[in-house]
Amino acid sequence: FVVEYEKTRLKHEGKPELAEKVEHISQTVGDGKGYDVLSFNNDGSERWIEVKTTNYGKSHPFLIEWTEVQCSIDNPNNFHLYRVFNFKKTMTAFDNLCF
Repeated sequence: FVVEYEKTRLKHEGKPELAEKVEHISQTVGDGKGYDVLSFNNDGSERWIEVKTTNYGKSHPFLIEWTEVQCSIDNPNNFHLYRVFNFKKTMTAFDNLCF
């Protein structure tokens, strides 16, 4: 869902060449980078996205790993947290949640 969302976002921003580079890092590289999806801002800088998904509402708690927190601290300009909720129903998302 987030990979496709990011590809669509970049295409709508006139950056189809960046959309082609969006990658589901946790599947292609592994689950230790501190984020799940490599995407890009429209200026070409990297956007590291950690995705937290539940089938419940937006107020339902979710877990975040220490490596993800550390990645957000060490890379505040690159790190984004996408909270996807109601996944089985309407798939709503928030970007850049504050801790």
